[in-house]
Amino acid sequence: MGAAAAWYSTPKRISNGANANGNPGYSATSATKGGRETPGTLRQSTMRIQRPMMPVARPGGFGHHRERSSCKKPVDLRHRIEHASLLDDDDLRAMKRLNVSPSFLIGHVGYWGRAFRSIILGEERAQKLDRCKSALREGLRISLHSDRFVSPLGPLRYMDQAIGRVMEADPELGVLNEAECLTVPEALRAVTIDAAWQCHLDEQIGSLKEGKQADLVILDQNPLQGKPSNPYQLRNIHVLETWVSGRRVYAASPTENS
Repeated sequence: MGAAAAWYSTPKRISNGANANGNPGYSATSATKGGRETPGTLRQSTMRIQRPMMPVARPGGFGHHRERSSCKKPVDLRHRIEHASLLDDDDLRAMKRLNVSPSFLIGHVGYWGRAFRSIILGEERAQKLDRCKSALREGLRISLHSDRFVSPLGPLRYMDQAIGRVMEADPELGVLNEAECLTVPEALRAVTIDAAWQCHLDEQIGSLKEGKQADLVILDQNPLQGKPSNPYQLRNIHVLETWVSGRRVYAASPTENS
């Protein structure tokens, strides 16, 4: 995570492999052409996107969240914060007040958790990484994503990482903040109906309901049958068929495609 990609309220530990004590990072947008953005210009850019569309902000650190969240409460536009990497309790309360929902880059925990904890953020701040469960407790609707190529695509993979929060680069497969682990149903909602809701598509997709588009997959196992027994269990479930608008577009056996 480079300096221009995340603005923290306190300094990072490293930047580009070097000691970064004293460097909290900064915010940069297209309006600043890559230059540093001040709290004032960040607020102005936030106010400009509060219009009837699908507004998405991509902050990474505490500084970003606090400036975005201090703006005037918008109409119910389902604003979304992409990544929502580091959130404290005040940030979550502000997001609830502003009707802003988070989409968590959960691969930060699964693939990069050990690096964030041991090298980039330190133990204390790493506990604030991708606070999925806390967001739900605050009454927020959440989704999960990969930020491809930061981490691989795959909704079942996201579910694995949100349920177990295992740092996969850790030889001991340690868990990063067990209190933030989701249940299987919570993780499933985060990659289906609540993700659709964030995109204003919940009346069309995201759940099996008469009148919605028949977009679905058929799996060889039921992901809802209890808590996974290992951190890679759900991602190893195979897709047997994929249906789009009521038409089968993929089958595991090529001879069955139609």
